[in-house]
Amino acid sequence: MNYVYIIVLVVIAMALQRYFIYLQSKNYTQILLDMKKRGNVGVGVAKGAFSGRVVILCSDLDEIVIEGKTLKGFSTFSRFKDMPEVSGVKLDDLYNKEYTDKKYRKSIKTAVEQIRNLKNKEESKEENEEEN
Repeated sequence: MNYVYIIVLVVIAMALQRYFIYLQSKNYTQILLDMKKRGNVGVGVAKGAFSGRVVILCSDLDEIVIEGKTLKGFSTFSRFKDMPEVSGVKLDDLYNKEYTDKKYRKSIKTAVEQIRNLKNKEESKEENEEEN
């Protein structure tokens, strides 16, 4: 009879975990959609054994960061926090800055690279349209 209670508790715990993952995924998607309306967006992820870091950056056409958000850890209770220190900073300055936290540095560099790749694709697309 004790096994039944254990099985029920495990099933309840799994259901709660899925619910919190759903909430976190919904929050992530909403942040991405809001930032994409404002400019070019890049996402950087640095994984670790027990923790990680996600950075989302939004920049304008002049490669100046409009907004940044970060999520530290991979607990389902983690939420994105604003990064006021990156607002108004050029992407080059962010990319070349030395950070003490390796995961933070890696995720920022990846996000900046994604924004640059997106901008390069848009520019090459415009050039191709002008040629035709």
